[in-house]
Amino acid sequence: TISAASTSFSVDNTLALTIQLVDKFGNNLDSDAGAPTLSTSIAEATITAPTYNGAGAYTATLSSTKADSVVITGTFGTESLTDDERVLATPGSAIAAQSSISADSTSIIAGSGSTTVRVQLKDQYGNSLKTDGGTVALTTTSGTLGAVSFDAGGEHIATLSPTALIGSATITATVTPNAGPENGVLGNVPGSASVAFRAGAPAKLTISQEPSDIVIGEAITPAMTVRIEDANGNLTSSTASVTVATDTNPGDATLSGTASVSAVAGIATFNGISLNRVGAGNTLTFSSGTLTDATSS
Repeated sequence: TISAASTSFSVDNTLALTIQLVDKFGNNLDSDAGAPTLSTSIAEATITAPTYNGAGAYTATLSSTKADSVVITGTFGTESLTDDERVLATPGSAIAAQSSISADSTSIIAGSGSTTVRVQLKDQYGNSLKTDGGTVALTTTSGTLGAVSFDAGGEHIATLSPTALIGSATITATVTPNAGPENGVLGNVPGSASVAFRAGAPAKLTISQEPSDIVIGEAITPAMTVRIEDANGNLTSSTASVTVATDTNPGDATLSGTASVSAVAGIATFNGISLNRVGAGNTLTFSSGTLTDATSS
């Protein structure tokens, strides 16, 4: 028969095994009849050569680099040993250099989105810890991070909230393990998580090039340009149509040229727009569907 000193062990440690050889009547052998041969169900688990301890008993040591269920079987000569032993190899203590950081989303909406940043602590062999193996701290180059907590899935998590303006954040992590060779030692988790802050849905128009140098009957130069922005003033990538029309018009001027143009990467450019009259206080208005209009100054 094969028996283990415990039903589970950490991959940081080893587990003692006892193999007892008996005769066909169940009596313990009283001499060294030759060591049995032992094997495991996974390649990452190994067993030392059995050592004879007397009365037909042998001892060996089991180790594993993989956290997994391990079944130990054995043979003696041509006979299989009865009562195979099953044990569980569990993850070891946290090692900062083996751990990892990631974000659920690599792109979120500036000013309103959020994403979860995750740190998975791992042992010296890369096994993911399922228990709280240390204190994790996060830092970001942009945006705001919430408090770090340990979740039921075995990760340390925090929520990243973006700034109102487009940009990006790089999040890094440190860990102070609470056991093992790095117990109490602050270490850096390799790599980082990168999250982009992108523009939200188109919400308003903003004039980036006001009308100027108006000469009656000639194209307004430089060409007027209008930005399609989100609610926070970020330039969108919209290709929506934008229309220009007279607004305040004391001189009853007529606008000529292509009054509706499609934006390119969020910017509508009005080339060739002219007025047949110029009056004090003339203004132009720009519109696009349900977006908030913009009026020239």
